[in-house]
Amino acid sequence: MAQDSHSSSKPPSSDGLGRSPKTPNLRKAAGKKSGRQSAHLGQTLSQTPTLDHLVLHSASTCYRCQMPLAPTEFGPVAERRQVWHLLPQKLEVTEHCSLVTPCPAGGETNLGSFPPVVTSPLQYGPHLRAMAVYLTNYQLLPYARTTQVLDQWFGCHLSQGTLAQFLQECYAPLETPEQIIKTALCEVAVLYNDETGLFVEAIRRWLHTACTSKLTHYAWHNRRGKAATDDIAIPTAFRTSVSTMATKVTPSTSVNTLYAMPTIYVS
Repeated sequence: MAQDSHSSSKPPSSDGLGRSPKTPNLRKAAGKKSGRQSAHLGQTLSQTPTLDHLVLHSASTCYRCQMPLAPTEFGPVAERRQVWHLLPQKLEVTEHCSLVTPCPAGGETNLGSFPPVVTSPLQYGPHLRAMAVYLTNYQLLPYARTTQVLDQWFGCHLSQGTLAQFLQECYAPLETPEQIIKTALCEVAVLYNDETGLFVEAIRRWLHTACTSKLTHYAWHNRRGKAATDDIAIPTAFRTSVSTMATKVTPSTSVNTLYAMPTIYVS
């Protein structure tokens, strides 16, 4: 087999005049004009009547005779221009103090109760915790990038260990919503299912997705295919599966899926 720089480690200078031609672009023209398409609605920034600040600008001298103008001589508004600002963000520190109140009758010492969310002498508030979870789980930023963003935006020197603790604390209250989503996915007429590889603690695992246009459920598993989806317990109520690799709907008494491609389950 003839080898050149494209099929081996040989340098391009060794190809000579008989090197293989480049593969032409196989994409066909779509027939659309460049730029915005007619069906694209687009978005634009519009002025709002709700203002946070109002700054008035008046002329100090007459543009024709240069006569000074009194600041009180305001006329009607000639033009309005709005600037949408992003204010600098910073952390706010709120101290909670438990006061000592003696009983006037018996003299017992009574201590004030802290709010349920204040559980330690020093902690981060719920808004910052929610932002950290949002950046990692929704925007898919790595731990190092998330801590860097929080440091640069808010001056919050957050460690990756604390970030992992935030995610763990957020997991427990989501158990009930997750079960509601799984139950709803088992009741739909058509269910889309897919899987892809990912690493969990440096070990190759599989991320399984089950979704509709309004619901999405993610779960990782050690295995691919039906064994994993049975453990996740979402598509077990379906009797038929349609895959992009299949040529027709194949009825069966259990889930019958070609997992090499995305799969649609039909009840």
